[in-house]
Amino acid sequence: MKIISLVSIAMLAACGGGGKSPAIDSATQHDAPVHDAAKVFLDAPPGTFPLTVKNVISWCSVTVNGGPATTSSSIVTNVLPGPITLTATPIPNFEIGPTPWHLVDGDTGGGVQGTLSGSMTTATVTVGSAAKCVWVCCRSQTDTTDCDVPDQCP
Repeated sequence: MKIISLVSIAMLAACGGGGKSPAIDSATQHDAPVHDAAKVFLDAPPGTFPLTVKNVISWCSVTVNGGPATTSSSIVTNVLPGPITLTATPIPNFEIGPTPWHLVDGDTGGGVQGTLSGSMTTATVTVGSAAKCVWVCCRSQTDTTDCDVPDQCP
């Protein structure tokens, strides 16, 4: 029993289980993104909810509410309820297709283009009082069927 207790204490200390809640970044209104979907937010800031953005095939560079860009396959961040701005820019040799965003505001089931600005697309997702998941896909310039995949947020 003592070994289990010591292991539990060590795990809590390593995970920041000291009872401190991280602060929301006032400029972006979200917690720092975690690029590991398995990460659990035990110390989420009060009043926030997890937003998962799945980056199918990881061919987009994605930002959440102006946060850091990443090509990670899954981004999980705690956000305050309300509209959250998402951007995706294809990495070199890839492109934004006609419907890269899914499960964001305005999507009725087939995806949406978002607002294009050069090679970047911007979409909004409104987060309520529960966890939310959306997904985006940048496609190959030579195989336009790369993003024909089932819903990534079961």
